[in-house]
Amino acid sequence: MPRVFNTAGPCLAEKHYMIAAGRRLSQVRELIDGEHYFVIHAPRQTGKTTLLRNLSRELTAEGRYAALTVSLESFTDPNIPQIMPQVLAELQHSARQQLPEHCQPPNPEAFAETPHIALKTHLSAWCASIDRPLVVFFDEVDAIPGALLISVLRQLRDGYTSRP
Repeated sequence: MPRVFNTAGPCLAEKHYMIAAGRRLSQVRELIDGEHYFVIHAPRQTGKTTLLRNLSRELTAEGRYAALTVSLESFTDPNIPQIMPQVLAELQHSARQQLPEHCQPPNPEAFAETPHIALKTHLSAWCASIDRPLVVFFDEVDAIPGALLISVLRQLRDGYTSRP
């Protein structure tokens, strides 16, 4: 089947015409190599998800990083103790689909008892358990409600500033 143009959702290189992730946003690779965190903000349907998914695949395939894209779009309840274990389960689910066996995360259930720091401690334990840097792209993070968004962002910031 020949490739086609796609505007209905994420593009797949084998099915759709697209520009390589590295060419679309060259500064992102510099930020990743420099161990920075960053935000990609653009209007809907401009290719953000496609960019992140393809960049994740490229980074992991190179063998230097364990990179994955996780969508937070379906988390609409602001109840942190109830939702945070589900966020960790989504991380695990995404990792199973996108990463090799030796880069899989620890069991998320071990972190569910402390939901207000669960994301930070889970990511820290995951980083300590694999042989390469972990790169996580949180897609649609702006879709999660206020209290949960603040918790996620604060945990990521705290984990970023306290990493070795």
